[in-house]
Amino acid sequence: MRNRIALVYIAHLKTHYHDKLAFKEFVRLTITYNIIRNSECMIGNNGNLEEMELFYAVLESEKDEDDY
Repeated sequence: MRNRIALVYIAHLKTHYHDKLAFKEFVRLTITYNIIRNSECMIGNNGNLEEMELFYAVLESEKDEDDY
């Protein structure tokens, strides 16, 4: 998605090369660190789902220990 947005900025800057705000936003876009998510979610934050899965796994492991 970031590559698509960068192409839009580049196309805009070709015709509006004096647009300092667009240039600053393009630079900000290119130097921002990529967030790598460990899921199929393309857009949005799945941190809540990962946290729920973690707590569910901990709860289940505690239940297994109590059974012994």
